Order: sequence, then structure tokens, then C-alpha cells
Amino acid sequence: MKKEKKRYYLIEYCGIRRHEYNTEEELNEALERIRKYNNRKTAKYIVGNMKCSKSEDHYVLYANLYRKITQKSTISELDKFTSQFDEKELISYLYDKLISANPKNNKAKTCLYPDINIAYFEDKNKEERGSILRRIKYIPVLYKDDKKYMDMQYISNCIANHCDTSYPIDYDFFRGLFFEFCEYRSCGEELDKLINITNKVQFSGYNPNELYFAAMDLYRELIFEREKDGSIIRDDNGRYQVSERRLRDFGFFVKNYNSTTYKNAMSYSYANNSSKLAEMKALRAEILSLREGQQLEMKLK
Repeated sequence: MKKEKKRYYLIEYCGIRRHEYNTEEELNEALERIRKYNNRKTAKYIVGNMKCSKSEDHYVLYANLYRKITQKSTISELDKFTSQFDEKELISYLYDKLISANPKNNKAKTCLYPDINIAYFEDKNKEERGSILRRIKYIPVLYKDDKKYMDMQYISNCIANHCDTSYPIDYDFFRGLFFEFCEYRSCGEELDKLINITNKVQFSGYNPNELYFAAMDLYRELIFEREKDGSIIRDDNGRYQVSERRLRDFGFFVKNYNSTTYKNAMSYSYANNSSKLAEMKALRAEILSLREGQQLEMKLK
């Protein structure tokens, strides 16, 4: 059985910080302090996605700040925790820890919709001064309504619906699958088959059922853990071991494709939008009401 090695944080995005330095030496000292801070187990924040620029007489560092809601955990551990809640329930549960949603925790005394994600470090271009020095990558939070996207039968039904001949076949869905996972080298054969069959069904009258089989072949190839030689790893009970991360990747592709709304993960301030402010006030009242109910439930237990 293959153990989960990669670790993630549940984080809240807290905006961008700008700092100026007179010399390159001062800038390098600041970057070193940030590196050491990020390595501290007790650090409350992560500083990442940094960019440096040079003007005529000084250096400017832009750094994104993220509040750690949890310490390092596996994706399975985080999913087990967050899937107990919907989005508002999670905000309510974490309210005391949040910066943007709780006026008590931020200097501006504002109530903004918190940007909560699962995140991990991706080291890239450390040597290039003007590029990203320490990159934070997001993956979505799994809420209780998302658990169906982790179920093979539900995914199978979704794929079948996209090639149902009772309606116009959704070729964009199958091409989207191809482009979403085209960098997964272990699935090269299944990806080539999927895009070829998509073109044959659309332009050459090929049997639409083949779209379903090709997409499901990609799904099965993708979600199981494998050895370097390509053989599937079995868990302690002898069953094929599922990769929680790749299962999520496929499930969230289906969810996001079918979603009619898109939330910008980097949106932060609603200060100039009166309707959004009113929405946040209403949300805050709802969250506080939810929180009172949770606290009462805990007391009754």
C-alpha cells in the first residue's frame, strides 16, 4: 500500500503586502527571513507567490499572505474534516480563526467573504529575481455536497449524460477532459484514444457510446495508484488503491464544468460595491446564527 506523502494546508487568503528596500542586499535579507519564517512549524501565516521588481533607486517586493487554518495534513485528512460542512457552515465553524470575515480579527473592522482553499508549496524559478520565488498552488475544498463527485457511479452517470444522444452530444466536455489531463504522462494512451474518438463521433458518424467507454477508461487509468512499472497498487485489503488527489482532480473537473457560476479565487475586497457589502452583512448575520446553533448543539451533547 502506498502512503500519502504530500502535505497540504487549509488556508485563508489575506491579500498582498508591498515592501520597499534600498539595496539588493536588504531585499535578499528580507527573502531569507521569509524563507526561515515559512519553515517554522509554529508560523501562523505563509508568505508566498512573491514577485520582485527594481525601480531607479529601490527594490519592491510584492508578497501574498495566507493564514494557516490547519497545520500540514494529507489530502484525505483535510477532506474528512471539510466534508462535514457546506461552505457557510465551514465559515461559521472557523469564524474565530478567520481574518477577513471576522471584524474582531482585522484592523479595518470589515466583514469580507473569506477566500478559503487547500494549498501547497510549489518551488519554481527560485534563481530568477523577477519571477515568482515561492509559489502557492490552490486546490478546491471538498464540501459535503461535493462528496458525490468522488463516487465512481455518479461520475459514470455524468459522463453518460454528456454523450446521451437524446440531446446534442457535449463534445466540449470530452475535449475539456483531454486538455485538463493532457500532461498526465501515465494516461497518454487513454488521452489519445479519447480525443480521436471525440473527433470520429463528431465528424465521421462513429458510435457515441465509444465516447463513454473512452472517458471511463481514462478515469480508471487516472485514479488508481501505480508502481513505476505501471502495475496497480493494492491496499491492505487487497483492493486497488485509489489516489485521493487524482480522484479529486477528475471529480472537480466534472463539477466545475457543470457549474453555472465561477468564483474568482483571488477576489478579496468588496469595499466599493454596496450590493456586495449588503450581501456580506446578511451572510455575517447568517453565520453568527449558525454559530449560535452549533454552540448550543455542543452544549447539549
